[in-house]
Amino acid sequence: MMKAAGLIAMHRKAENAELFFLFRECGESEDYLIHLPSSNGYLLDLTSGKLQHFKTENGIFKLSLSIGETAVILLTKEALDTERKREFKNKLNIKNKFTFRKELELICDENGFENISHTERSVPVTLGDWAKLLGSAYSGSGVYETSFTLPAEKIGKEGEIDLGVVHFSAEVCLNGQSLGTALMPPYKLKIPVDLLKESNELKITVTNTSANWYIHTDYFDKQKINELSPYFETELKFAKDLVSGGLYGPVSIHTE
Repeated sequence: MMKAAGLIAMHRKAENAELFFLFRECGESEDYLIHLPSSNGYLLDLTSGKLQHFKTENGIFKLSLSIGETAVILLTKEALDTERKREFKNKLNIKNKFTFRKELELICDENGFENISHTERSVPVTLGDWAKLLGSAYSGSGVYETSFTLPAEKIGKEGEIDLGVVHFSAEVCLNGQSLGTALMPPYKLKIPVDLLKESNELKITVTNTSANWYIHTDYFDKQKINELSPYFETELKFAKDLVSGGLYGPVSIHTE
């Protein structure tokens, strides 16, 4: 295993193949130049499980990784079924204002944990920590919605949505179709062919952790110390690192 410039790399050699596991844990640049002992190889799509063939230039493969993203490279002389490696280089920042509404709020009392549904109207919101809108103690989920338009040449194209920074999970729905849930960086999800239209509706449901409620509640003040977990103080220490919530962005659409 080696570690350099925010990148952790592991190498495994089999009888007829070599595998490289790359994980970006930190750093500012997303681009790495990977020196490989082959003129071509395969990149494993960890979402679909499919292989994408690529060629190197003088044994160098340029790879872009976001923080938290993993890449798996396979080198083998065997001919494998692959799909074309897609490059989503065209970027559109979604600059339209988002609206926001509370959805489910986590609370706890003597009966245990419970999710409370909210039916409030959506209000205009600035992306970032939702504490100013909901208060520091809010743990639960909220719904961000916006619309955006695309030029004719982008309609129907396959692509990817990048949510930027999220605290801490996000379920994405585009034009009424779920794209899935992103649980950790990079907060990116694939957009299938024929889903992007000229006029598009985007819905992002963000959920934070229970840390906000946990830190700010007075519920534990009513408990005797011997009734609480022996790890209570340690749990509070970890919770303080997760006290936030919301969609921070920037949100962008990437297409071929």
